[in-house]
Amino acid sequence: MATLEGIALVLTDYQPSERGLAFADAFHAVHPTTPIVLVTAFWSHHLEAELARRNFLVMLRKPFDYDDLHELVHRLAGRGSA
Repeated sequence: MATLEGIALVLTDYQPSERGLAFADAFHAVHPTTPIVLVTAFWSHHLEAELARRNFLVMLRKPFDYDDLHELVHRLAGRGSA
C-alpha cells in the first residue's frame, strides 16, 4: 500500500466478515489523509460505533443511488458538487 500514491479516495465494502474495516485500518495507517468510504448493507449500532471510533471513515448505506455516490465522492475528493 505504500506505493499507492495520488489516490483521492478509497471506496471499500464492509463485507465479507468485516474485511472492509481491516482494509480501511491498514490503508489509513499508510495514507492517513486519504478519505475512506465504507459501503454496507449490514448497518448496525456496533458498526456505527466502530466508524465513530475510526473518525477517518464515512459510511454509505446500501441501497444508494448514483447521485448520492457521485456527490459523496466529489465532496470527499475536494471537488465540491459536480
